[in-house]
Formats: sequence, C-alpha cells, structure tokens
Amino acid sequence: MTELVNARCQQGRLILTDKAIITKLDMLGTYNVNTLPRENCTRREMKTVVMSVFGLGGTMNMIFHGRGSEHMKATMVPSKQARKIADILNGIE
Repeated sequence: MTELVNARCQQGRLILTDKAIITKLDMLGTYNVNTLPRENCTRREMKTVVMSVFGLGGTMNMIFHGRGSEHMKATMVPSKQARKIADILNGIE
C-alpha cells in the first residue's frame, strides 16, 4: 500500500493509501486501528470546525461512509490536508 496522505487528527493519525482509509492511535501502550477500504467508501462528509485565522490553517471533521451502516470518523483534521484527501478521493489529484 502506498501512503498518499498522513494527517494528524483527534483520533491519532488519518492515513490515506491507494487501497484504504485508516485511522490509527498508538499512544502509551494503546494501539487502535480502524480501516475502511476505499472501494467500500460510498460518500464522505466534511464540516469546518475552526476557521483559518491570520493565515493559520483551520480544522475540519470528516466522516467516511461505507456500505451499509459502516462509517469512520476523523475529527480536527487540518483543513489543507482534509481538502487534499477530498481531492484525491474525487479523482482530482
């Protein structure tokens, strides 16, 4: 798997690869990984939480919906990286 974007988020790290969307927390002995294959991602939601102030980037909440009731949430993702993830998933980059 080729890593395309590795962004920090409240859950730890949000990693976008060519095959999957991954949230990973590795802190003080706690190791938690959630994976959603990209072919199962049916839609995504993005919501601005903190606006950019004085050129400093804001943050966004992202929710990736899979088939059925499966979903993955990544909160407090830097806006630039969230837009880059959205562009890659839309096939723009």
